[in-house]
Amino acid sequence: MNTQDIKAMRSLAPLITDRHRVTDTVHLPIALRRRRAKAGRPPTIRFAAWRRRRARWGAPLYSIPTPAVAHDLSVPFVHYYDQHPTWEDRMGESVIQARLIHYLTAVLEWLYHSDGWFVATNLNIYRQPRYRAYPVAPDVAVFKGVRITHPGQRTLRSWRLYEPGRPPPQVVFEIASDTTWKDDLRRKPIQYALLGVQEYFAYDPNQPPYFAQQQGRLRGWRRSGRWLHALTLDPQGRLWSDELDSYLVAEGGSLRLYDRQGQRRLTESEAAWAELEAERAAKEAERAAKEAERAAKEAAWARLRALGIDPEAE
Repeated sequence: MNTQDIKAMRSLAPLITDRHRVTDTVHLPIALRRRRAKAGRPPTIRFAAWRRRRARWGAPLYSIPTPAVAHDLSVPFVHYYDQHPTWEDRMGESVIQARLIHYLTAVLEWLYHSDGWFVATNLNIYRQPRYRAYPVAPDVAVFKGVRITHPGQRTLRSWRLYEPGRPPPQVVFEIASDTTWKDDLRRKPIQYALLGVQEYFAYDPNQPPYFAQQQGRLRGWRRSGRWLHALTLDPQGRLWSDELDSYLVAEGGSLRLYDRQGQRRLTESEAAWAELEAERAAKEAERAAKEAERAAKEAAWARLRALGIDPEAE
């Protein structure tokens, strides 16, 4: 172990087996220690192995938070994870995740199209101007009251809460996968509460679902005071969102939004198709009315002819 590794390990006090001297062993995360204990393996590994494993995961070598350093916001600043993939980026998305994220984004964008409010997917959100700060990137985030008018601004890589005019999203969604569902239920409610989110919804579209079946595929939290508190499904299995003014309903592998009258919230393409269908139905109703009128006229004329009266005679 070289001098650089020794210096680095001295900054890892919570991870070193003996806090009073530098050793070559590192404590593993609790979940990993439990799995190793079940397999009869020791709870620590060599530092070199830890370094290789963190590199393979694409995670930072040292998990101790570094002190926040004041940054001159007038100088362009680039976060490390705006140019490098996060652990979530490396995992990728399943087909059902990608489809549902795309669908929810389309519904929310059309819901707020007249206001022009910002709806983002997998956007890195930072609380502090630290180069190695690890971002939070919800699957879908709704920034009510925020308008991104310039097309070039829509390609922004991150959302920095420490910059002026950058509020946290009011509503976020997470779509569960085999590797994220536990975090979606346990860690994310706390994380989003600290971020300033008002409502958080997690949905499991997988079959079979990873969420406990007795509690359903849809979970929700709403801010009360400092923290987000779990919501309870109504008798119809729905969750009400104050921020979206909509009911959230789990329908198989999809998550739907409904207004107070029970009308489903549509995407732009669905709304256009519904408008075309309404026009077609109106024309069909008009044609049917004219046909009924013509049939009634023919029936009346037939009765007059039966009485020996020519209806067409002047």
